[in-house]
Amino acid sequence: MKEHKGKYEMLDHLFGGTLEEQEAFLESVLEGIVDGVVVVDRDFKIISANRGYCNQAKLNRDEIIGRHCYEVSHHLLKSCFETGERCPVKEAFETGNSHRIIHTHFDNEADPLYIETISYPLKDTYGNVIAAVEVLGDITEKIALENELKKKLKELEELNNVLILAFVNVIDAKSP
Repeated sequence: MKEHKGKYEMLDHLFGGTLEEQEAFLESVLEGIVDGVVVVDRDFKIISANRGYCNQAKLNRDEIIGRHCYEVSHHLLKSCFETGERCPVKEAFETGNSHRIIHTHFDNEADPLYIETISYPLKDTYGNVIAAVEVLGDITEKIALENELKKKLKELEELNNVLILAFVNVIDAKSP
């Protein structure tokens, strides 16, 4: 019981106070996350974006808020799921559960970014999903390294095949 009292006092300290103080606290939490974080409403419009997301998109917050997520992330005029991609935000709205997907997004300069996207439903007091939080981790460098590793492995396999063929030819040449 005493442990719970300490939790409640801490929560009251963090979330108590004025609305402005509560908003400042939540903004501080979002800005402390390096990955991109957006809150998307049921119309797929971005209602909040942290600095990490702005950096990924190479846009400032004013250029992002109020726009559809697919406009900013994919540079599309219709939702990504309408083009055949899985959409973790749509899935969160439909199921009320979290979803993880890897998408190819494009920054403002049309450079591809490989993004691990995780959606989390935001529910009202009745359990209805009213929005989704989307956390977007840039894994572009990881994908590039994996592709480079695959390329090197293929080159090694080809070299190995050449060496085996050369070895077989040498053995065949020495055979009477």
